[in-house]
Amino acid sequence: NGPFLTDDEGKKIVGWMTPDKTETQAMVGNLRYAFPFTSGSIQDAIDSIYNSGQPGTVVLAGVPYSITSDITLRPGVSLMGVLGNFTFSGYVPDENPQTVSGTIFNLSAGVIGLKYNNVDQANPVPAELAATGCASVTIDGITFIGGLRGIHTGAKNVLGLLFSTVRNCRFYNQTAEHYVFENFMQCNFGNLFCWNSLPGVVAGGMVFNNSRLRDGGGTI
Repeated sequence: NGPFLTDDEGKKIVGWMTPDKTETQAMVGNLRYAFPFTSGSIQDAIDSIYNSGQPGTVVLAGVPYSITSDITLRPGVSLMGVLGNFTFSGYVPDENPQTVSGTIFNLSAGVIGLKYNNVDQANPVPAELAATGCASVTIDGITFIGGLRGIHTGAKNVLGLLFSTVRNCRFYNQTAEHYVFENFMQCNFGNLFCWNSLPGVVAGGMVFNNSRLRDGGGTI
């Protein structure tokens, strides 16, 4: 058993062969693995890719992460998690689902899981506005539990996500909105599931707002 890759002629170089002799192609590219399973390690991985000057992906394990501080996104740096399984205890599947596996961000009280440019500005930023956005990011396969918000990108007079994708994410029991996307442009959003069971807390909901700065675009 061991790692393998192949060159252009099909020769094995490095990769992985399982006990039953099947082979799995290894992931390649500008990758960082977030370990240990903390917000600090995720931020370090994001910053390491960003500072390399090349786009890349932070690979997240299918385990719970302890998120004790906000994680700041960077342009060109994606996060790839593992979408886990549910257990169901309600009459219909989405009545009382519980995530039991996969990449889980357990957020401390008051924490935003992933953020970028999420503070309102009194006036629009200068002419280099487009350079301030978080472009070319994919967020996939993460479950956010607790905290203030799961994701909050963009704010008044500043850009959030540009030419990016957020998909296959779940949001549970945030004390404010589950997620907020402001001033996004040319983005795709899909399979975002939210659920709140906090007693006595009027919370939850989702915000898509790209009208505070200029006309944007995207699909939901």
